[in-house]
Amino acid sequence: MEHNQNEYSMRGTDPLAEPFRLINELHDLVKGTKGIPALNGKSLAFGFDKVGINDLLEELQESLPRAIDQASAIKREEREILARAKRNADAIVNKARNDAAVMVSQNAITADARRQAEDIITKAAKKRDAESARTFTEINGAWSRFEGVLETLLAETKQHHKSLLDRK
Repeated sequence: MEHNQNEYSMRGTDPLAEPFRLINELHDLVKGTKGIPALNGKSLAFGFDKVGINDLLEELQESLPRAIDQASAIKREEREILARAKRNADAIVNKARNDAAVMVSQNAITADARRQAEDIITKAAKKRDAESARTFTEINGAWSRFEGVLETLLAETKQHHKSLLDRK
């Protein structure tokens, strides 16, 4: 498989740009080595099976887009959760306003109804704010976990790269 050093450079500030660069660098390094024939008919580079190294690099390279897709799915889910929380909060506030309007329009207790309406609206807004804060906390936690996975993957890729270079 032919690998282009700029294949992933369009990712810009993508946090996975560095692992892709390292993978391409490793591919180029293995590709540029002269193989040493082994007894089993395989070609060795740095004392390792060149095909095996390339297979592992390709597997790693194929797994990174899945990680990106997972990050996108998390962001999409975050937007959906926030939108759902906003819709729920707006529905609570609208119901409170409708309830308040009904109370205000009723008989002789109009003044009391207005006070109750304001209380309902205030409570609904607090409930909406609490729901939004809880949703944000959940999303933030999920995002932090995903960042941890990406950081681990990057560290492992760098360590693998370093170990291959150290064996050279």
